[in-house]
Formats: sequence, structure tokens, C-alpha cells
Amino acid sequence: MGLFDIFGTGDQQAAAAAQTQGINQGYGQLSSLFNQGQQQLQQNYTQGLQPFQQNYQQAAGGTQQLGNALGLNGAAGNAQAVQGFQNNPGYQFQLQQGNANILANQAATGQLNSGKTNLDLQTYGQGLANQGWNQYVQNLQPYMGAANSAAGGIGTLSAGLGNQLNANSMGQGNAAYGAQTSIGNANANADLAGLNASANSLNALKSVGSLGANLFGMFR
Repeated sequence: MGLFDIFGTGDQQAAAAAQTQGINQGYGQLSSLFNQGQQQLQQNYTQGLQPFQQNYQQAAGGTQQLGNALGLNGAAGNAQAVQGFQNNPGYQFQLQQGNANILANQAATGQLNSGKTNLDLQTYGQGLANQGWNQYVQNLQPYMGAANSAAGGIGTLSAGLGNQLNANSMGQGNAAYGAQTSIGNANANADLAGLNASANSLNALKSVGSLGANLFGMFR
């Protein structure tokens, strides 16, 4: 700083410009880090959601079939449930084995071609169907709990992601506010330096005036 720099604002303006540049650079780097953090949050939460979403999709199929079996989805849904029950390998095996035993017994007793054979087959089939259907419905019920559990996991992770992204955005907003406030203060200080320069100039003029008056008084 030179002797006469107190009468100007060049140094203050240069300092404010340098400070503003540094603040902008710092905020730019910080913004990049905030963006990286946001991407990492979304990536990690997405990976965490995948198992829950897979479980939910699988469980949703079971709950849909349970609704079909209970008649909640109309005749078409009920028909789909019946088809799924009849296609159950365990049920088909029991039905075949039971029918084979009935036919073998009727053949051994000489009643294979009698009406009793058809009646026995019908009675066995109906009894097995009733028993198997009730078990089929019971086997579908756990899917409701699995679906609810998966849905809860999805909701928890989604809410957590929202909270983290909100915190990230608030942090970036606070950093932006701080940067702009600092820039404003730097520029305000540079502007106020003009007032100081004017005051210095006025004080200098007063000093010169006083000195002149004193000299004039000495030589009268």
C-alpha cells in the first residue's frame, strides 16, 4: 500500500474481487461434492431396495392368488385359483395314487365294472379336493405377511432416501447462502472503503487548512 492509497479504493476493490473469486471457487467444489453425495445416496438406496422389491413382487403373486381363491377377484380370478390348485403336483400325485388304489381294490373284488367304482372314485376325488383346497388356501396366507414386510422395507428405505436427499439439499442451500453472504460482505466493505477514502481526503484538507492558518499567523 502506498502513501496516498488511503485516498482511493483500488486495494479494497481488488481484495473484494479476490475474496469473491475464492468464495465462488470454494462453493463450486462444495457443490460438486454435494452432487456426488446425492448420486451415491440414490445408488446405494436403489441397491438396498432391490431385494425388498423382488420379495414384494413374488409375494404379490401369492396374495393375488389368495384373493382369487377367496373369491375376491370375481369368477375369472376364482377359475385361475382352481386351475393353479389342480396343477399342483402334490395334489395330482395324491389323486392318481388314490384312484389307482381304488381301481386295484375293485378289480381284486370283481367290482371293477360296477357303479360302485365310479362312486368310490368320485367320493375320493371330492374328499381329496376339499382337503387339498383348504390346505392350498392356508399355504397362500403367508404371502400376505411377506408382502407387508417387503412393503414396509420399501417404505422405510424410501423415506430414508427422502430424508437424506433433503438434508443434502439443505446443506447445499446453506452453503450457497453462506457464500452469497460472504460475497455481499466483501463487496459492502469495498464500497464502505469509498466513504473512508472521502473522510481521509476531507481530513487531509482540514489539516492543510489548519497548517496554512498557523503559518499565516506566524508571519503576521
